[in-house]
Order: sequence, then structure tokens, then C-alpha cells
Amino acid sequence: MATETRPLLIHHLDNGLTLVAEPMPAVRSAAFWLLLPAGSGYDPEGRYGAAHMTADLIFRGAGARDTRQIVADLDRLGVARSTAVDTEFTSLAAATLATNLPETLSIYADIVQRPHLPENEVEAVRQALLQELQAQEEDPRSKLFNELRLRHWPKPYAFPPTGTLQTVPEISYRDLRSHWERRYTPAGGVLAVAGQFDWDRLRRVVEELFGSWRGPEPAPLPIQARGDRVAHIELQTAQTHIGLGCDSVPYRDPEFLTLRAVLSVLSDGSSSRLFTELREKRGLCYAVSATYVGFRDMGGIVCYVGTTPEQADVALELLLSELERVGREIEPRELERAKIGLRSGLIISLESTRGRASFLARDWFYMGRVRSVEEILTTTEQLTVDDLLDFLKRHPFTNHTVVTIGPKQPRLPAALASPPPDG
Repeated sequence: MATETRPLLIHHLDNGLTLVAEPMPAVRSAAFWLLLPAGSGYDPEGRYGAAHMTADLIFRGAGARDTRQIVADLDRLGVARSTAVDTEFTSLAAATLATNLPETLSIYADIVQRPHLPENEVEAVRQALLQELQAQEEDPRSKLFNELRLRHWPKPYAFPPTGTLQTVPEISYRDLRSHWERRYTPAGGVLAVAGQFDWDRLRRVVEELFGSWRGPEPAPLPIQARGDRVAHIELQTAQTHIGLGCDSVPYRDPEFLTLRAVLSVLSDGSSSRLFTELREKRGLCYAVSATYVGFRDMGGIVCYVGTTPEQADVALELLLSELERVGREIEPRELERAKIGLRSGLIISLESTRGRASFLARDWFYMGRVRSVEEILTTTEQLTVDDLLDFLKRHPFTNHTVVTIGPKQPRLPAALASPPPDG
């Protein structure tokens, strides 16, 4: 399948911020992702959720605008926007008409460099987050993924970016201001732009808006111990929720696309291995999936099975069996289906300016370069069954973490009843 080749444009600011841009002449819009090393991994001990609250507070007035004026101006410019906090970074994304890109960037330059950080708004920010956390607590599936994260990943990666119901009330205004002062820094940051723009003008605008910004170099995250690898949370419901985590390669690993192909064999669509074996053939569950979770230097997969208490034992046993079997046998037709799905998913996701800007930002942040669509498609198309099996021989889905929620704990296979010590 032929794809359009577009030039990648890169400009390094003296303060450590990198501008990465890709023109899309056929569109009339432009999007950007500003990705900063200000993630939740830097939250103070016992105050998890501080980065998340800071990302809300910076929009409550910045530069010459108060909260209402920021909202009014972004709406006037027709900006579709979002903000997200991950362990390693905070991202601010926006998409608008190409003609409105400079003014939109100007507003965001104020938001990250000159926020008012009003102390009288902190409680409103806190209460909004506590409501979100309470909703997660009352949703068994959301609770399951949070509990699995706490046990599978080492600290500080273990803590959900939203924090917890216990830690958010402990966060002070000083914690939020300190996070902004120390972590909202251009060094190590990425501003990715995709869409219609004039490169020379974009570069001048970015230099004018962000060139004088200064801040400390981002500090590496300290890696600490993992939690218990097996846990059950008793809850009197009609369902049992099973979550399972396994280690694998990080996003920037040269074999990441091989792992993506394996996951597509396992869990992409109703023809995938897990759906076919657990749901279609045996009716053991109403939902099953395997997804990737990755950071700069570590990665892994998270599996989910939603079933009944009566079928939970067999469902967990079969899930483990399928994770082991995929390392022994993969049919050529399964790989071909995976390639088609990956190819179409990639092209569809990158047809939008927002999708492309997100891809540019993440690639640069994690890899220090941006892969072309052609590189990804070619690498994926050249994968063979032997490539996947060889990868799984070297990176098997073992050393599991298992968390379950339901009226009783499913029977654990021997390998899980006494999990290996954390390495």
C-alpha cells in the first residue's frame, strides 16, 4: 500500500525544547502536542495526584487571562483540546484551523510558563479529582486496573496518575506550586505540530513564545520495589474480574513492532486468539483483552477477563494457557490478519492532524527520533512467524502479576500460587 512521504522538520531551541513538525498540505487544520517531563512519577511521597491537580490548576488563569477568558478565547478559536498526565510526562494537546495556530500557541505558552495558580481554586480542583476517583472506586473494572498497576510496576510507576482517595486530600497548595516550578521545564520537552503551516513562520513563532523559557533539567525517576504479585479483592458481585500483567519490551525497543504483532494475534478483533478460545468456543467470559503498557525503559502487557464466579477458575487457567501457547505456535493466517489490522489501524490513526501530532511527540520523547509511516509499515510487513516465535522465546509472557475482584478468589495454578521473588 503506497503512502504519502512528507518531510519531517526539526528545530532545537537553546532551552532544550524540541520542535518537531510534519506538514500535511491537504488539510486546513493544524494540531500540536506539547509534551513535558512533568509526570506523576515526580509526585511527592504520599501525595500522589499532585501532577494531575497541577495540570488542572494551570488552566485557571494564565498571563493576562483569567479562567473564563482562557475558555472563551479557546472556544472562539474553535480549539479541540485535551490534557493528560502520565507517569513520565504531562501532555497538552490542541487542534484548530491552521490560521488560528499561532494565537492558540500563544495562549498555551502563557498556560505553561505564566499560570496564575490561584490558591483559592485548589479545593475545586481537589473535589473534581476526588469525584473521579470515587467513580473509579465504584467501577470494579477501573478498580481492578488500578490495583494491578500498583502491584505489577515498581514505584513510582505503580501509582495511577490520578492518585488515590487517601493521598489526594493530603496534597497542599505548596505541593502544586513546587511541581510547576520544578517540573514544567522546556528541557527534555517536545512540541509536535502536524497539519498545514508555514515552517519558517512556525519556527519564528515558537522561538518568540517559548525561546526565553527556562527551567531545570528533568531528573530521572527513581525505581523502587514492586508490590505483592497476587491479590484478591472480595466484592459481592455477579461477575469476577481478572487482571494479569506480564513484563515485555519498552516502546523504544527495536522489537516493539514484533510485540505489537503478537498482541494483535492475541487480542485484536473477534478473530483473535483470546476472543476465539475463551469466548467464542467455550463461552467462558463476556470480555477478554490483552493490551500494551509502556514507559521509556520498561514495558509489558495487561490482560483482562470478565467472567462469572463459577467460570473464573477455568477462564484464568485458559488465559495462562493461551499466553504460553502463543509462544509455541502461530499460524501464518493469524500473522497475516495481524498485519492487515496493524496496517489499517496505523494509517487511519495518522490521517488526522491530532493523531499525527501525538505520534510525533511520543516517538521523539521515547526514542529521540520519529519513525516514518513507511518504516513502520515495511518493518511490520516483513515480520514472519519465526520472528514472532523467536521474540517470545526471548521475551516470554511469564513472571505474572494477578489481581482478581469478585465474591471469591479463583483457583490459582501452581505457578501463581507461589510467584517468584521480584527481581
